[in-house]
Formats: sequence, C-alpha cells, structure tokens
Amino acid sequence: MALDTVAVRERLRLVLGEFVDVDADDDGDLYLEHATVRAYVQLTNYQDEHTCLGITMLIASGLALQPAVFRWVAVKSVHFRFGALSAVVRADDRVDVTFSHSLLIDDLTDERLRATVLPVVFTGSDLREEAHSLFSGE
Repeated sequence: MALDTVAVRERLRLVLGEFVDVDADDDGDLYLEHATVRAYVQLTNYQDEHTCLGITMLIASGLALQPAVFRWVAVKSVHFRFGALSAVVRADDRVDVTFSHSLLIDDLTDERLRATVLPVVFTGSDLREEAHSLFSGE
C-alpha cells in the first residue's frame, strides 16, 4: 500500500528543510528552493502500491529557438547518472529547458532520501546557472 502523501510531504519538510527551503503553494504542493532554482515536488501512487516522488525544475525559459540550445541539452544529458534534461519548443517558438527525476521512496531512510533528492536539486541549480551564463543574452 502506498504511503499517505500528507505524511510524506511532512517528512520531506523535516528531512530536507535544514538543507534547502521547503514550502508549499496554494494547492499544498511542495517545492524546494536552492540558490536560483525552484524544484517542484509531485507525489503520486505507482501501481497502487508505491509512492513515487517526482522532482521538476525549470532550468531556462523562453530561449531562442536555435541549435546551440539543443546541442547544450544533448551534450549535458549524457553526463547524468540520474535525471533527465529536456528542451520543449513552445507555441511561440521559444524554448523551455527542464530537469526532472523520479524515484520510489517507500523504503528510503531519511538519510537515503536526503542523499537522493538533494543532489538532484543541486544539479538543477548548477544547470540553471550554466544555462543563464550561456543563453542570457537572448
């Protein structure tokens, strides 16, 4: 049986709160903030038996539609042991870049949860800074 998502949200606040800012939006969905990145946390049931934690960060928004953006995403993506870097073309022909990762958390100790989630958020923060330095003039 999947964990109670309200309990999981509270656990995330307790376990991660000393390392990153943990807050909730008006709908009660959690987000984590570190440096310049906001990591949105989604909790879902997987096969009605497990709790899946998804983390999604907006790395860059509204970039020019150019090969350099897609090349950067492709080259950076091969270096990750976890997470996925994605580029999405919007209806206005601008590009948004996201970094995301999902994991099952039912059996993770607090230490393992920290050791799993924090590197994802820190990586997203580094990627956001790099993307800003490369593409901020657009």
